[in-house]
Amino acid sequence: MKKLLLLLFLIPNLVTGEYLYNYKILRVIDGDTVEIEAPFFPKPIRAKISLRIKDIQAPEKRLGKKVKECEKKLGLKAALFTEKKINEGQKKLIKIEGTRLDSFGRLLGDIIIDGVSLRDILIENQKARYWKPGDEKIKWCS
Repeated sequence: MKKLLLLLFLIPNLVTGEYLYNYKILRVIDGDTVEIEAPFFPKPIRAKISLRIKDIQAPEKRLGKKVKECEKKLGLKAALFTEKKINEGQKKLIKIEGTRLDSFGRLLGDIIIDGVSLRDILIENQKARYWKPGDEKIKWCS
């Protein structure tokens, strides 16, 4: 249902070529994922959805079977860096790239902060690395 509503929302925008939205960023989940408002969902569906920055991977901040303590520390730093950059920005636009959700039900896209891609900021500051689905998991710690 969520995917269908998202597709119906995005089709008119694909035709007009508009991909940037002035949606509010509600919170930073981790270095490469934020939660944004989603006013395009009809009630009673909650009006928020996760947006993952496409084509990059930041270290995980939650410990798990495959996440080492040193990666968690890097992940916390990446999340704090992302939060700082978003909070410092005067103008923030959400760029939705495509109409498909990832395997975790997140939109894929980018955040444009004062005209600069968050994806590029994270890469430039070594808080994330380029990555695409199907690539091997990035090893943050040796």
